[in-house]
Amino acid sequence: MMKKILAVVLVMMLVVVTGCGNKKTLKCNTSIMGLEQDVNVTYKGDDIDDIKMVMSYEKDQVDSLIEQGQSMDTLISSLESSVCSTYSSYDGVKCDVKDDNGGLVIAISIDYPKLDQDAKDDLSFNYQSYDDLKSDLEDQGYTCK
Repeated sequence: MMKKILAVVLVMMLVVVTGCGNKKTLKCNTSIMGLEQDVNVTYKGDDIDDIKMVMSYEKDQVDSLIEQGQSMDTLISSLESSVCSTYSSYDGVKCDVKDDNGGLVIAISIDYPKLDQDAKDDLSFNYQSYDDLKSDLEDQGYTCK
């Protein structure tokens, strides 16, 4: 019995020391002129671990653009060159544009510890605490959980 208690205490101490289980995620979203935007920022302790941003256009918005003479391939190519080229030029950032049942989804995934300071400055992703980032995003019109 004493060995079990000692083992449990050692495991609990290991968790506290290594920070295991010390992750939290800030989830925010907004809709601006029909563009849905989700931002999920995962913190490991007090440090940002990764950022995931998803922007999606509904099918009716894409159909409206297609009616104006653009094809789905042209829209995807245009978004890849305008949005993804900005983000993907940095180490630790992945960007993808895809057709989602007639709508469009732009997914950006950022491995924050891999960004150098220039990338953080250029992309306006300088470190912010959970509470500060939540407040900033809410000031920009996002709803956060």
